[in-house]
Amino acid sequence: MKLYYVYSILLLILLGCNNNEITYPEKQKTLVLREKIFYSSGPDDHINIYMMDKDGSNVEQITHYIRGEYRGAKILPDKKTILYYRLDENTGANGIFIKKIYDPDPENPIDYGFGCDFTPDGNSIIYTKHIYNSSGGFDAIYRFNLTDLSKKQITADGILNWTPSISPDGNKIVFVTWRKLSPNDTITFSRWDIMTMNIDGSNEEYILPPQNGQWSSCPSYSNDNQSIVFSTNSMVRIFNIKNRTVLNITQMTNSINELHPSFSLDDKKIYFDAGGWHSSSIYELDISGSSLIKLTNNANINRHPYVSQVYVYE
Repeated sequence: MKLYYVYSILLLILLGCNNNEITYPEKQKTLVLREKIFYSSGPDDHINIYMMDKDGSNVEQITHYIRGEYRGAKILPDKKTILYYRLDENTGANGIFIKKIYDPDPENPIDYGFGCDFTPDGNSIIYTKHIYNSSGGFDAIYRFNLTDLSKKQITADGILNWTPSISPDGNKIVFVTWRKLSPNDTITFSRWDIMTMNIDGSNEEYILPPQNGQWSSCPSYSNDNQSIVFSTNSMVRIFNIKNRTVLNITQMTNSINELHPSFSLDDKKIYFDAGGWHSSSIYELDISGSSLIKLTNNANINRHPYVSQVYVYE
């Protein structure tokens, strides 16, 4: 009788172990390549990275931090690794993070900074880093080499530069800048401009003439390397690199943020966010300016949409 109870207990333990084993994703699902929209979402000071299908369905949380604002997701060429940054306006401790999509969240950044992108070979990261000095400091664009962990400042001292985006061929960087046009020019009452430069920081060039009241931001290249999408004063705009013309796509009159536009993989659609400081949504729009579709429907902050192919479990 005692042996019966012993065998019964052993059987229950074995069954419990088997049940635990098959709950791991790799035991019951397969990695497949899918096209996903990555974006940041959550209430103030508690924003994580999510991914969803292009129609807004199958939402899946990728990072699980309890506090902080984690944004700007990009997918490295292996289609398995995510690059993102933390924006902490309270402490100023902004950091750049990398992890495999299904791995635990790293606590320590690879460097301190924000607004990041990767080179097409996946070997380097381009990002914004604050440089402290006696007058408070400035924001410069840096290159971080993932192979030898070296870093190099690309833009000059004393000039404010943000949110770099790399061209698909890896030769150019487009970024937001603020620099004085006259001794009385101040950032508070002036403008943000967009410039391009070579990957090494040489040959800086405005894409539009600097103009007071023109707050342009969040530039991103098309996948065919022919256009740059950006926003000016809550308007989505497309800059044609070859003929240097600008097409105004849509004006989001209900928005006070920067829109953060990016192209779809076939360059036929634009994804962007619009809304207020504490609540915003992700939208899809044809490059002609037609067929505006709202993809997120919650009261959270939803920003920084980015489309990529990625390996996911199904």
